Amino acid sequence: MKKRTIALISLLLCFAMLLTACTGGNENSSANRESSSQAEPESQPSSETGESSEPDNQTAGGENWVTDTPVTLKVWCMREDNVEDIQTNEFIKWLQAETNVNLEFEQASSAEALQKLNLSLASGSYPDVYLSANQITGMNSTIMNSTLMKFGGAGVLIPLNDLIEQYGTNTKQLFQDVSYIESGVTMPDGNIYALPSYSEIYHCRYSQKLWIDQSWLDNLNLNTPTTTEEYYQVLKAFKEQDANGNGDPNDEIPLAGCTDAWHSDPSSFLMNAFIYDDDDKRLFVKNNQVDSILNKDAYREGLRYIHKLYDEGLLYSESFAQDSTQLKSLTSSSPNTVGGFAVGAPMAVLDASSDLYKTCRTLAPLKGPDGVQNCGYYGYQDLRVGAYMITNACENPEVAFKLGDFMYTPDSSIRLRQGIFNEDWRMAEAGEKTFDGKDATYARITPLVTDGGAQNHHFGNSGLFRETNDSFIGAWAVDDTFDIRSLNGIEQLLIEQTLPYDGYEPDQTLPPVIFTEEEGSEVSSIEVEIQKYAKEQRALFITGQKDIETEWEAYVQGLENLGLSKMIEFYNTAYQRQYVNS
Repeated sequence: MKKRTIALISLLLCFAMLLTACTGGNENSSANRESSSQAEPESQPSSETGESSEPDNQTAGGENWVTDTPVTLKVWCMREDNVEDIQTNEFIKWLQAETNVNLEFEQASSAEALQKLNLSLASGSYPDVYLSANQITGMNSTIMNSTLMKFGGAGVLIPLNDLIEQYGTNTKQLFQDVSYIESGVTMPDGNIYALPSYSEIYHCRYSQKLWIDQSWLDNLNLNTPTTTEEYYQVLKAFKEQDANGNGDPNDEIPLAGCTDAWHSDPSSFLMNAFIYDDDDKRLFVKNNQVDSILNKDAYREGLRYIHKLYDEGLLYSESFAQDSTQLKSLTSSSPNTVGGFAVGAPMAVLDASSDLYKTCRTLAPLKGPDGVQNCGYYGYQDLRVGAYMITNACENPEVAFKLGDFMYTPDSSIRLRQGIFNEDWRMAEAGEKTFDGKDATYARITPLVTDGGAQNHHFGNSGLFRETNDSFIGAWAVDDTFDIRSLNGIEQLLIEQTLPYDGYEPDQTLPPVIFTEEEGSEVSSIEVEIQKYAKEQRALFITGQKDIETEWEAYVQGLENLGLSKMIEFYNTAYQRQYVNS
């Protein structure tokens, strides 16, 4: 994910701002801000009256100030590769001037962040605040919650419940607006030890996508497949009828995948025509009960279908071994030789100049032989636990909390994500439109990413913020030269190509589940072994190295021997505690 085009996606995939709560203002702090880069978006002249609107809420002591007396906080923070220096970052400079809080940073690069965080937590000498721990590679929600339970229970991280109740105007608004968040960040002991970030991006919610080359369908005069049988027939035609039209009927790869890109295993998309497959834990929720798909007959049927594609050469033989770089080399030929692929965002496995990038589009979820038709859905991943933690070393926890609560405001969130107001971006003018013809709210002045290198105007994908899809990309203006198939159009393309999935999500999916420290220790060790085993066996069944007919029962027994039933019991206990009996 280091290359320019993939860096663009990894930066943009979770980029959005919310336009609900706003904070106060009076003139006392305006002298601390530069008029060009610190002007309030909420205070722009009205298009109807020509008068500036006044912010709704006022904080005593100055516009958005959290303290009349300057306070310095020591902050441990992960620094993303695309940020030059947190201490001199323009967003941080604005945040300090706006709130009257000085911030001194201990910075850890993304490569060393997990090790340094663990060392810091184990040292006994703590900063006032930990920021952006939720963005560290390896700190998934299960590990983060375990960390919060361990160090919160030990008193290193302070409970935020009373601070939220007393000072958390924006935090409480977030809890009210998104029903599952409060439960999702409350530990089994009843305490909240960290504020979360919230990133509501439409295409990320439906990131399990299957793409097909529309030009191949057109060349062979084929209709878009809607069922698993129709898709099988299309793939056969791709393989046998010179779909790319170069005169060689033997160079087509009907469907391919890879191992390391975002939802790049096509078997997970296809499995959703048989049973819901989240391409992760392989757990589902039905009638408020958590269960696994891994030992179900419908899962076995899905494996039979996918094996059939593999066995007939319709699914590329290296799909479960190659990485995204190797897949990109396959998709870069001209004329194109790959008819379909799975990935959340095509730039991970395609070059923008390739033939396939210009002609690929998503397939809606396929209907299986029993009428099952699902898509992977990841709405709960909008929540990013562990973004902002206050330690027992903090002498001013009220100030530290107020600072965090302020960062949920639209003004702070959009500056954190987009850069300097009226230098990097501006409010849209009357008549400016979005890519899909709606009235725009924002417009870029400078490109968000140019060469994939570091910048110091915004905070990347880190920090504490609240955002929606509209302020991420959906409400941004485009000009008459806008090309949705260009590098600058990737996010709009993803919105457009996500529409076929909307409405095919299951009624229930697994929300964030928090285990006690004892539960977490046991369930994590079981889950690691089960995931490893299930992944290996899945590939063996698909590739025919194991016989789905004669070796299925032994496989199911292997899952049970590793503790599948016990793991499901742990998940159900935690789920019921958080979402049913709370």
